[in-house]
Amino acid sequence: MSAQRFVTFEPIQGVFKKAINPYKSWREGSDMSQKIEIDGNYYRLLRTTRIINKLRFRKVIVCTEEGHIIKDEQITRECLRIMLCIIHAELNKADMEFLLTQGKKSQHEPMDFHLYYLEEVYRIQYELSQISQTLLNDIDQLRAMLTDVYDYELLGKLYEDLSIWTHLKDQSEAILHEDGIRARKEVMKIMRNYEYLKK
Repeated sequence: MSAQRFVTFEPIQGVFKKAINPYKSWREGSDMSQKIEIDGNYYRLLRTTRIINKLRFRKVIVCTEEGHIIKDEQITRECLRIMLCIIHAELNKADMEFLLTQGKKSQHEPMDFHLYYLEEVYRIQYELSQISQTLLNDIDQLRAMLTDVYDYELLGKLYEDLSIWTHLKDQSEAILHEDGIRARKEVMKIMRNYEYLKK
């Protein structure tokens, strides 16, 4: 596993090293987010991670730009919401890239007994391929940020796009599950057909 970090996270430096130190063992790595602006104040998320796999984090704290730990529950929740949105997008990036290739009707071979499901699968897969491209663009924009402060407009767009993507994924799994249940009997008939097995 590479030492890849989540998009926009970077090695801890300066006063943040002292802030994370009481929560970090010698066997752990650490990194920090960009600045999160809330009511005109800036905060950062500090994480302890595994040494090799930096995508797996252990502890998370929120602190000010001066390195003071934040105890306020509302501020902590808002900062964690932003981090979870970025992490959700990053962890599903490979799936999004795969779904870009699944939006063509010719890739789904029709069978008479589940034609309706085929049409639904095609519709959902096409929409998934479109929103996956949008999400990958969102991630690229996060990676290319020119400042060290998160753009709330971009984060809001990422959150909305992720919601659409997740809903479509759930729809896709549900339709495939339902189709599988209905198709199972037909498939068993084919498999038990001796003339079919001889071909």
